Amino acid sequence: MSLFGSLSTGVMALNAQSQAMTTISNNIANTQTTGYKRSTVAFSNLVTGLSTESVLLPGGVRGTEVSEITKQGLLEQTAADTDLGILGRGFFIVSDRQASDQTFPVYTRAGQFREDEDGILVNSQGFTLYGWRLDADGNIPNNFDDINILEPIDTNLIPGFAAPTSSISGAINFNAGQVVDPTVNIPHFSRIITVYDSFGTSHTANLVVTKAAAPATNEWYVDVTRADGTSLITGNSVDYSATPPDANNSATLTFDAQGNLASIAPPGGAADPLLSTLTLDAGAGGIDWGNGSDTSQTITFDVSRFTQLNAPYLTTEVTQNGAAFGERQTIDIMPDGTVNVIFTNGEIVPLYKIPLADFPNSDQLTVSSLNVFRPNSATGEPLIREPLTSSAGQIFQKSLERANVDIAQEFSALIVTQRAYSAGTKVINTTDQMLQELMQIR
Repeated sequence: MSLFGSLSTGVMALNAQSQAMTTISNNIANTQTTGYKRSTVAFSNLVTGLSTESVLLPGGVRGTEVSEITKQGLLEQTAADTDLGILGRGFFIVSDRQASDQTFPVYTRAGQFREDEDGILVNSQGFTLYGWRLDADGNIPNNFDDINILEPIDTNLIPGFAAPTSSISGAINFNAGQVVDPTVNIPHFSRIITVYDSFGTSHTANLVVTKAAAPATNEWYVDVTRADGTSLITGNSVDYSATPPDANNSATLTFDAQGNLASIAPPGGAADPLLSTLTLDAGAGGIDWGNGSDTSQTITFDVSRFTQLNAPYLTTEVTQNGAAFGERQTIDIMPDGTVNVIFTNGEIVPLYKIPLADFPNSDQLTVSSLNVFRPNSATGEPLIREPLTSSAGQIFQKSLERANVDIAQEFSALIVTQRAYSAGTKVINTTDQMLQELMQIR
């Protein structure tokens, strides 16, 4: 092997160790960078030719950067609702909407998102988070694997929300000892229930209960009326001067010997033991509140927990699922990526679902500035997944993924690299001395 070849090998050693020092410096510099992935240098030998027993040809070394992209970083808890960390495989799908030359999409694990002036979720590097818009039933689109259907997540998509009442449920005891005067037929019990139309306007619904006279001691006439006294069951005015009340306007509830609901007879209909609900549709297939709200609104009143026991009238629970208008208050992001918007009226509306992108060979992603990754021919095509399905990880709200850098490991590598670099300089220095000796031969 020539001395000049030794010089070349020494120079290659310095270059490779310099590259290793660069990656170590990057790792140490980014220990506080959210979602940063550590890099190392993999060394491989180079053979310049075929050595023989009498001639040894010089070789060398080459350093290749290797990214540990799939290595999980520690999740650190934060206080911000829009800080998101990924546990497991996957990347957030993001784009820089302000840059005309920005390729969509790019991928990141940096989940320090904040709402911009328009309510769009943007991370600290300026990249916008994309997701699926959910339909009215909370489902993602059928063509969910088409990346072009993703939209920027807009938390202000619905500035306010009102929910019309569609169901009422109650647990009420009717007094089995109620005395009935057949000449004075007034309601024996009533309960006001507030319901809401499609505008979020409140209305009064009055549950009106009258016990039937003997011998029908286990029968009760039940109606739900508006504030003006008309029935929400039939739409007619209820005549309480009749004895008994007009059965064509009131539903008849019959209880068994144990005081439990046995059957319901709709107004003017036969008793049905399978019924457990009253339908409030004003007899017209929907309730017209007279204010321009949705006239197809119907309300199902679950009376299965009504009882008839020898105790005072008692209401233990009456609930309905409507709500008045409420303003957007905050957002709640679930482990499966569902973005729920919470309103001041207590309503929770799922608007988006955050997908995670995975790759057959994620460690080969191209690392770009500002903590994003780009696919290439070695990574394979992106696989768009719902969190917690298939290979995709889960999303943690109020968490950020720290850099997967171990300072102790980097310092150890720093020492080894420095020593290897020094050894490389010794090779060059020693070869130089040998060349000087050679030049001094007369």
